[in-house]
Amino acid sequence: MHRLLFSNIAAHHVARWTECLERQGHVTCIVNSLDATLQSIHDFLPSMIFIGGCAQNDALFETIEKIKMENAALPLIVLSQDSHIDFVIKSIKCGAFEFFEIPSDDKKFLALFQKLTKYLNAPAEPDVSKKSLEEPPHIIGISEASQKVACRILKIAPLEVDVMISGETGTGKELVARSIHKLSERAHEPFIAIDCVSLPPNLIESEIFGYERGAFTGATKTKQGLLELAHGGTVFLDEITELDIYLQSKLLRVLQERKFRRIGASKLIDIDARIISATNLKPEDAVAQNKLRKDLYYRLNVVPIELLPLRERKSDIAFLVEHFIEEMNKSSKIVVKGITRKAMNLLINYDWPGNVREVQNVILQTISLLESEMIDVTDLPSCVQRQKNDIDPIVLLKHPEPKNYKEARALCLRQFCQDYFQDILKKYQGNITEVAREADLSRGTIYKIFKECDIDNPYVSK
Repeated sequence: MHRLLFSNIAAHHVARWTECLERQGHVTCIVNSLDATLQSIHDFLPSMIFIGGCAQNDALFETIEKIKMENAALPLIVLSQDSHIDFVIKSIKCGAFEFFEIPSDDKKFLALFQKLTKYLNAPAEPDVSKKSLEEPPHIIGISEASQKVACRILKIAPLEVDVMISGETGTGKELVARSIHKLSERAHEPFIAIDCVSLPPNLIESEIFGYERGAFTGATKTKQGLLELAHGGTVFLDEITELDIYLQSKLLRVLQERKFRRIGASKLIDIDARIISATNLKPEDAVAQNKLRKDLYYRLNVVPIELLPLRERKSDIAFLVEHFIEEMNKSSKIVVKGITRKAMNLLINYDWPGNVREVQNVILQTISLLESEMIDVTDLPSCVQRQKNDIDPIVLLKHPEPKNYKEARALCLRQFCQDYFQDILKKYQGNITEVAREADLSRGTIYKIFKECDIDNPYVSK
């Protein structure tokens, strides 16, 4: 039985839902305004809240933030006719656990409720609820390549499929893995990262599979392995191609049978975990070089995600620079007002062999040593200053002026919408009904997004 609070939602929606929920044994409370919500939480003590509003209603976001300050782990679901992506993301960033578009049929609402009760009934673990309600994971970048990766993450996160991520060091493979985990049904279970490079070869087997007391010299007590600790959650196998071929064979059997033994044990242990692997090599090359078993490759590579190096997505660099400056301003006493155009051009023209990680380090180093409020050419590391102060004109067309964080974020969302809907329009030859069905939005919302994001339907004659 759950205690459900409905706030600021049209009566004809609430009446149907509360009647159905009360028949199932749940207790409901309805308030007609946002102002009454906080007091109702204190009086009614709900286990989840459904709250209505729209993008223009600043009181909605203020109410959500107040609720989350006092009740961080309380699931709060925003219901609205306004499903513009900027509004959805702002709701989530303020603390909403889920967004639900209305009007919608009762079956969809009840399906949402079942999903929420599954979350509420999950076994409690330290800090899990708090972590799951933090700002949702995101891929930073406005380039077409970055937005395609973001789209793929959103599509596959809810699915129980294994994923293989490839890309150079520093491109954000673990960030992608954590994003998939946090957007999946396993978000409240452990995320266990296994670094196949840093673990010593003579210890990696015992670390992954665990061991029984007395299994070998020094095994004075039974130890759970990382696979066992990940039960119910996600295992991230970082740099899988560095794993010994013998252990790759053993891992393959585990993935096929979903069972394993600790070293020195006879009893099989069941494992229920999603597997996400990563490599800084092209997977096909790793197979050809005998660094990755072919059968393990086929088992892990159900859904591939390739992260391009930063030098091949130059339009992301200015956005990343502004993002990390913003992050530094939040986390330190140093306040940086911006960066000069010449300095930004040098950063864009640099090859970034360390990719996103190197951008973060360069900005951290630059700001730590900065003696003014603006980053200029002379403030940058010598490796960047040695670059020619010129830039690809195509990059300048995509990003004509260095933007602040909010402007760049708006541009990112606009680019995402354009790329996402242009692909679906092409798929359905401009049929808006089919586009709306695949996007799970109303036709009216589709047309609104098209207008706001300047998206043309090339299949409709003008």
